[in-house]
Amino acid sequence: MEEVFIKSWLSNLFGGSGGLDWPTLLGLFLVALVYFLAPTAGYVAERRGLLLAALWVLVGKVAVMMLKTALLFFEVLDTRMNSRLGEGGALFMLLTMLEGGLFILALILFVSGLAGLRRSDDPTLNFERRNYRDE
Repeated sequence: MEEVFIKSWLSNLFGGSGGLDWPTLLGLFLVALVYFLAPTAGYVAERRGLLLAALWVLVGKVAVMMLKTALLFFEVLDTRMNSRLGEGGALFMLLTMLEGGLFILALILFVSGLAGLRRSDDPTLNFERRNYRDE
């Protein structure tokens, strides 16, 4: 049984209906690269909060993906599957929709984070606010 599972996982590793989720891994790598290299490119380091949020959302998506894979694995190994046929389908579909929503949220946060980055030589960063007090 282990050999069948390992062979099927390895065959689906580079495509197919299982294995690794390449868009998520590439997105995680790209967001992390932009997050860590933005200060070296001359951007202010204090304005990267949305990029960090996008990283955490992608990590959460990977966690949901691992949970879904584990649930599917235990559903396949369950010896009483014939008596409960179809009970795990709704949860599996819900987790798949949650994965898609998290990926879209991460994309929105990443694009918003890119728009929020400011260069350190930006003249709008060094303005003084006037203190309005009744005196």
